[in-house]
Amino acid sequence: MAGPQAVISGSGVFHPAHEITNEELVDSYNTFLKRRGAGGERPYADATPIVKASGIRSRRVIDKDGILDVDRMRPRLARRAATELSMQAEIGAHAARQALAAAGLEPARLGMVIAGATALERAYPAIAIELQQALGAQDACAFDISAACSCATFAIAIAADAIVAGSVDSALVVIPELATAQVDFRDRTSHFIFGDGAAAVVLQAADRVTAACSFRILGHARHTRFSNAIRNDFGFLSRCIDEATEPATFRQNGVKVMRDVVPLASGHILEHLGRLAIQPGDVQRVWLHQANAHINKLICEKLFGRPMDERRAPSILAEHGNLAAAGALAVFHRFRDDLRSGSVGVLCSFGAGYSAGSVVVQRM
Repeated sequence: MAGPQAVISGSGVFHPAHEITNEELVDSYNTFLKRRGAGGERPYADATPIVKASGIRSRRVIDKDGILDVDRMRPRLARRAATELSMQAEIGAHAARQALAAAGLEPARLGMVIAGATALERAYPAIAIELQQALGAQDACAFDISAACSCATFAIAIAADAIVAGSVDSALVVIPELATAQVDFRDRTSHFIFGDGAAAVVLQAADRVTAACSFRILGHARHTRFSNAIRNDFGFLSRCIDEATEPATFRQNGVKVMRDVVPLASGHILEHLGRLAIQPGDVQRVWLHQANAHINKLICEKLFGRPMDERRAPSILAEHGNLAAAGALAVFHRFRDDLRSGSVGVLCSFGAGYSAGSVVVQRM
């Protein structure tokens, strides 16, 4: 007898109120260079190179003033007491409550809570356990995962397997990203990439679903391969390295990443679809990791053999920037309701590791 099927029955997002445009970033960066004096870096003439390189025009951030302050150039965040909700739990809870409401599920019914992000604000206790308490999911098991920008698809796979195995009948995946805290805003190669935000999805056994807009999970796949092309060395050992003068931050070799990731992600999706006997032409929607407009364009061309169709592969990159592991779920949340029953879609993430993950779904 076949076990239960896993279904995505609700989704939610949180976007901060503060917006930084490319023009504001350019002004801040140019002022920083002018104050610092002579150096190898060059100022921007205007914001055109940012859009050309990434497709990003603005981003939502948790703190605007600290990032644009040329004497600081990083978010200014207040330390919270241990009795207060952490920042990632707070933004994650906003997205989680939306997802639970969409699914029509009370938090007390949850059997599992998984949180993941490209960087978590503390080692322990787990952000997921804090979310469990904040939401009132007292009977769930909760834990954090680390898989860089593939946290969401990897977490969905874990939750779906638990539902199919019958160990739980519902799960919550929360991706709270404060990605701007990882960025060196003095680095022209990466200061424009990231925004902040959170996304969440609820998974349930198919026979428990009551939500009108739900997606049956047809399959999931994960792939990892070691690479130094995207790296952040910040960790608990950083304080023990005497010669370290500045905190380690996000860095990447953008040219190598594009060269490596496009075949990695497109090949991963095609192989996954092949195992499910689904032709690329039968896929009505692809919700890709919101990393870079050019990367996504090339991935879609390899998948479908023609230029990207924005309806088939929608994007929120221009207005929100790269939301790291939350990006694919955020674009799924925005562009899912219009699909008809029976439509097939693919959630796909890719990033540091390298890691790639895909979840193939069908609208119920």
